[in-house]
Amino acid sequence: MSFDLKLNKERFLLFFWGLTLFFITRQVPFNSLSVLGNLGTLMVCVLGFNRQLLLFRRNYIPILGWILFLVVYAIFAGNSVGNIFRFSIILLFLMLAYFLELPLRALRLLFIFTFIQCLFLWCLELVLMLCFDLGSYGVIRHFFLGNNWGDIYSYDGMFYRMPIKGNALLPFCYILSYYVPLFPQKGLGIYRIIYLGACVFAGNFAYLISIFFFHIIHYFTSNKSYIQLRNKILLSVFLAIGLFPLVYSYTAKMLDMKRDVSLGTRYDQAEVLMNNLSESATTFVLGQGLGNLVDVVTPFRDYSDMVYYELQALYFFNQMGVLNFVLFILVNIYLAFKTIRCPQLLFVYLCYVVYAVTNPYILDTIHFVVIVSLVISSKIYENRKYRNVVLP
Repeated sequence: MSFDLKLNKERFLLFFWGLTLFFITRQVPFNSLSVLGNLGTLMVCVLGFNRQLLLFRRNYIPILGWILFLVVYAIFAGNSVGNIFRFSIILLFLMLAYFLELPLRALRLLFIFTFIQCLFLWCLELVLMLCFDLGSYGVIRHFFLGNNWGDIYSYDGMFYRMPIKGNALLPFCYILSYYVPLFPQKGLGIYRIIYLGACVFAGNFAYLISIFFFHIIHYFTSNKSYIQLRNKILLSVFLAIGLFPLVYSYTAKMLDMKRDVSLGTRYDQAEVLMNNLSESATTFVLGQGLGNLVDVVTPFRDYSDMVYYELQALYFFNQMGVLNFVLFILVNIYLAFKTIRCPQLLFVYLCYVVYAVTNPYILDTIHFVVIVSLVISSKIYENRKYRNVVLP
C-alpha cells in the first residue's frame, strides 16, 4: 500500500512537472494559458517538498521570516497588495526549489520538451528561408508580435532570428547535456548540434556569449595532463590571434544592430530603475518594496504599469535594495553549494546566470526549473551507478 502511494505521488509529481515545462516551452501558441503552468509549479512545490531535509529547520524558517519582513516593508511602502503577493511568491518558490525532491525521470521530461522547441525553431527557420524573403516575411513577424509570442526578424532575408517565447531553457539544456547521461552516446553529437543550432536561430546574443564562455572553461578544465593543457593554451593563443578580426567585426556588427532597439531599451530601463531606487538613502539600502511600480514615461516606454522588464534582475534590485538583494544572492549561493554541490553543475548554473541576467526570465518560473533540474542532476553525481547509463 505504501508503495502504491509512493508510486502515485511520483506520477502526479511528474505530471505537474511536465505541465510546468509544457507551458514554459510551448508559450507559442499557449501563452494565454500560462496560469496552468503556474498551477503546475505550485503542485510541484507541494508534492516535491522533502520534509526530511535537515536544511529545512536550519535555513528555510529564517528565509520565511526574511520574506515576511519584505512583505511588511512593501505594505508600509504603499505598494499594491496583488504585486506584493506576486513577487513574494516568486521569492518563496525560488528558495523552495532547493528543497524539492523529484525523480530522475523529471530530467528526461525537461529534455523532451526543450528538444521539441528546438525542432520547432529548426522547422520555422527552414520555412522562412525557403518560402519568404526580406519583403514578404513581415506577415509572419506581425502575426507573432500581434499574439505576444515574441519577434522574428532578418537583416538580409537569408538568415532569420527568432527571439520568441519558449527559448529560455535551450542554452541551459545544451550545456547540461555535457554533464548528465540523457542521450545515447552514439547520437549525442547530433542532439547537441540540434540544440546549438536552435540557440543560434533564437537570435539572442547573450545565448552565444554564455555558450562560448562554457566551451572556453570546459576546454581548459578537461585535461588529462599538464602537457595537454599546455598544448591547448598554445593552440588557443594562435587561434585567438587569427580569429580576433572576425570575432571583433561580428561583435561590433551585432552591437551596432541592437544599439537602437535592444540595447537602447536596456539602457533606458537601467536608468529609470536606478533613478527610482536612489530617491533616498532608505530606498537605496532597503529598496522600494516588493511589487513597486515605477511611474515614469520615457521616449522608449511607459513604465507605470510594468512588472516585467528586459533587465528583470535589476527590477528585483529596485524592489529589494542593496542590503536585501545582496542577502538574496548570498542565500542562493549558500543553498546552491549545499544542495547541488557538484562543481560541474554549479558551473552550469553560472552559465545560465550569464545569459539570463540580461534577459527578462531570470528570477521567475524558468529560474525555478533550472534550480530544480540541477538539484535532480546532483543525484547522478551522488550515485555512481547512474553516471554511465542513459536515464530512463
